[in-house]
Amino acid sequence: MDAQGNPNAVFIFKFGGAFTTGALASIELINSAQTCNIFWVAEGAISMAAGTIMKGTLIANNGAISMGAGGTLEGKMLSTLGAASTYANTISTECTFALPIELYSFTGTCANQKATLKWSTATETDNHFFNIERSMDGKNWQLIGTIAGSGNSSSFRNYS
Repeated sequence: MDAQGNPNAVFIFKFGGAFTTGALASIELINSAQTCNIFWVAEGAISMAAGTIMKGTLIANNGAISMGAGGTLEGKMLSTLGAASTYANTISTECTFALPIELYSFTGTCANQKATLKWSTATETDNHFFNIERSMDGKNWQLIGTIAGSGNSSSFRNYS
């Protein structure tokens, strides 16, 4: 991945189903690309074959995450439903995020065609607001609301 000299470049890969790598697949970062700014989001399971070298945050929505033997992950694994399994792997993260919040939880539900979002923060630093956006295609986003943040807080705050 080529950040073209911009250390703040963000890469988001979204898959409408499962995401699988082949054996010995490798992600290379060049020109200031940062592991912390890469996100792999699958609407299903994520499966990495033996010897895979992945970089970034792996998010399996409605699926498990597995990493074959001898693989390396520079980043994080997150699953909304299912296990995260590894065998004889190296996993590391050296990410420091400049986000003004530490997100504790986030859930979204839909009933009668009405979406409800709920989230909690563990800490907030100079956090003025949260923007709520929606998209019909996952590419074009529309601002639908703004929720005031707590400014500075070191205790749990709940939002919806």
